[in-house]
Amino acid sequence: MPDLSDGSWSEIDSNNNSPPPNGWPEGMLPSGVNDAARADRGALKRFWNRANPLQLITPAAGALWRFVTDNPSYPTGYTDGELYCFRPNAAGIGNDQFQVNALPPKPVLNHATFGGGGWRPTIAHEFRDHVALAYDASLNGGTGAFALLNPFIPISGDGVGGLNVPTGNLTVSGNAAIAGNLTVSGTLTGSGGINVPGDLTVPGNLTVSGNATTTGNQTIGGNVTTSDITAHTITANGGVQVNAGGLYVVGGGANITGAVVLPSGDLTVTTGNITAHTITANGGVQVNAGGLYVVSGGSNITGGLTLPTGDLTVTTGNTDLAGTLHVGNSVSLGTTDCRGNLHVAGNVTIDGTLNGHPAMAMFDQLNELTARVKALEEQLR
Repeated sequence: MPDLSDGSWSEIDSNNNSPPPNGWPEGMLPSGVNDAARADRGALKRFWNRANPLQLITPAAGALWRFVTDNPSYPTGYTDGELYCFRPNAAGIGNDQFQVNALPPKPVLNHATFGGGGWRPTIAHEFRDHVALAYDASLNGGTGAFALLNPFIPISGDGVGGLNVPTGNLTVSGNAAIAGNLTVSGTLTGSGGINVPGDLTVPGNLTVSGNATTTGNQTIGGNVTTSDITAHTITANGGVQVNAGGLYVVGGGANITGAVVLPSGDLTVTTGNITAHTITANGGVQVNAGGLYVVSGGSNITGGLTLPTGDLTVTTGNTDLAGTLHVGNSVSLGTTDCRGNLHVAGNVTIDGTLNGHPAMAMFDQLNELTARVKALEEQLR
């Protein structure tokens, strides 16, 4: 008996009247009855074994999954829409293929909901748990491929209200409100806002049109571009750009390998240090309980710079400050341009020049006078 996908099977009972064993015609000979019944049971069993994840498969060469039937005469070919299910005995490595008996291998494709959508080859570890595939003759340029139905999209909950995207990117067209932690293995892009009460971990880039708010830590492997950020700590291996708001670190610190750019907002760190390549802020910079360390570029700050208890250190580059500089500990800079007031409770070390407010000239004269007094004291000893 042909498989259930064959045209000899009909949903209309009276049409299943082909000569046995392919049907049950009126007036069939008694000798054909058992043949037709056996053929029906064989076809039903083959369907059951394909539609349920019973077979355990170990991939050949890591990416070729071969489905073997008890009766190698069936199927005679791939049928559009037919389902195959199995249990993988190993994780996929990407660009997987699926083959039934000796039929030609076909690629396995997964539907991507990001990057414009469409079908793409599988990526590492998408073959896990119980796999369900459906043959689609229109895929792969019309030569046919298997569509990965389960797991459909590599997104899963972490069991405590969080979201885990283990193998791909996450794109949110609106707002994303997560009850727990958010972990994305690729990039995170949101046209709304991201609100995560726990930790936000993105090895790729974080791009959010709205606000990115977390009460836990933000760890970004690439660049951060958003409107407003509030976090416990921020670690970014790229740069941080906040387009229309501020950067607020409320409990830890900020360690940023690239540049920090805030075209219209403030940079505020409640507790901890901020370390960055360069800092550009059209608002003010305030580090309440730590220091500000600029390791390679310099700082351009339109507002004031306030560090009540920490240090201000600029390893290389200029510090251009339009507002007031208030540092509770020591200051170590290259060239400084300060057009506001200078208030330093600790030490000031400037390797270059200090320019700006008219009071600076008095400050320089006082330093010169102090040096002369010390020299005179040495001569009188």
